[in-house]
Amino acid sequence: MNSATENTSGDRILYVRIGAIPRTRILYLPPEQTLTEYLKHAEAHSGRLLFTGNQRALRNRNDIGSLIFYTPHSELKIVGDVADMGDGYNPKKWNPDSSYQAAFPWNRMPANQWIALDHVRRLDDFDPDGYVITAGKEKGKKLSEIASDFYNYTMTLVPADEWHAA
Repeated sequence: MNSATENTSGDRILYVRIGAIPRTRILYLPPEQTLTEYLKHAEAHSGRLLFTGNQRALRNRNDIGSLIFYTPHSELKIVGDVADMGDGYNPKKWNPDSSYQAAFPWNRMPANQWIALDHVRRLDDFDPDGYVITAGKEKGKKLSEIASDFYNYTMTLVPADEWHAA
């Protein structure tokens, strides 16, 4: 397995697209700036980041070992190892002494799910040919086989050398 995406708690990699659609009533940051803010936060917090989100793909998952954040508009990709995950992030009730904190401004926004990440770092030398999609209509295809403009917001991957269809 690629040491840049070494899994610790599960065998799947969650590939999370950072979107480019501004939403009303919340602060909007362009995708590359979002990735940069995640990385800066992790660097200032011993490589830790609390990712919060409202994606259905995050529910009831115990097979995720790593997360890769990406945007098709930038070469910048970030990877982190999953330490823990759960439902319901309320910034007013989150333990301020926890070593996992959400980056600003997401630390002020409630969310349906949270994922605590360790060893958050820039992912260099990412080869989409080295990963296989494990669910959905693209199941079994290498990531390189689908057009990046059509990437789902969230996909589950495994390294290609570990793929075996069930």
